[in-house]
Amino acid sequence: LAALVGHKFLMAYLACLILSVLYSVPPFRLKARAGWDVLVNSVGYGALTIYAGWAASGRDLAPPIVSVVIAFFCFFAGFYPLTQIYQMEEDSSRKDSTFALALGKRGALIAGCVGVGLGFVLLFAEAVQRYWVWRSAGLGLALLAWMAVLVPWYRDWSKVSVEYEQRRFYLALYAWALTDIVVAITFMP
Repeated sequence: LAALVGHKFLMAYLACLILSVLYSVPPFRLKARAGWDVLVNSVGYGALTIYAGWAASGRDLAPPIVSVVIAFFCFFAGFYPLTQIYQMEEDSSRKDSTFALALGKRGALIAGCVGVGLGFVLLFAEAVQRYWVWRSAGLGLALLAWMAVLVPWYRDWSKVSVEYEQRRFYLALYAWALTDIVVAITFMP
């Protein structure tokens, strides 16, 4: 069915399919290899899914999509370690070597902040350059939502429970959803 949408969409779909297999299936199982886990997710879920949506529209690769694709790569590079923090004990007992385990909790939170921060830098730069209208103000709201999740988590990282970390992760999902909506509104033609 992906081929019916167009060849650009099909290429993105196939790339995601290959990444999914490499991520989950032995002997590759990249989800258990620090660095590869975050790279596969940042490329697949972060960049390629955004690009696939654009490709489905039949448009050429032109602004704002290049900046938005790179920004979502960064967002997922920041978000993915947050998904691993509350699972660190379980991953360690399975002898997986995840990105969060390699960095430690504090390092994973720093990576989260840096990835999300870079994503917003790219979006704000694109908005200022080409799309600075009233709709762009939503980017500030989405950034505040992320800060409301990440700042307390980072501040208290050494003294929080696994349950707290899991709640923070779920709050990050809400910030992510808000970011998706705001980006669609900000950059719509």
